Amino acid sequence: FSIEIAQFLLDAFPEECLQMQSNDLLEQVSNARQKGRSLGYDTEDAQFYFAVLSFMGGSDFDEKPEAKSFLSYNHFDPATKLEKWLQGVCRIIANPKLESLVDKTEVAHITAFAHAEHIIAGQDQLQR
Repeated sequence: FSIEIAQFLLDAFPEECLQMQSNDLLEQVSNARQKGRSLGYDTEDAQFYFAVLSFMGGSDFDEKPEAKSFLSYNHFDPATKLEKWLQGVCRIIANPKLESLVDKTEVAHITAFAHAEHIIAGQDQLQR
């Protein structure tokens, strides 16, 4: 399965991947899958999304404040949370291969949700 994810990354981000050794890419994907599983992202979809997001945002993407806040919500199952985060990324990065992973009809929803989260976070900081 790691090879399938690595192949997707090669197709979606050829320039970035070609700068890496193939073993490094596979190791990065395997490490991301392992970390994802340890955090409860144990379905294949969740591991795929987690590995792609780790490639794009770094192995600590899930620890960055905006991602951490969004991924902590219990409104969605783990794979759906990652897919929705990826949908938001697709609004910033125009990449047809990446867009093929997500349901485009829900992109507006994630944008509205992220905007609402920023407003709530801003009000939270004002109250402190």
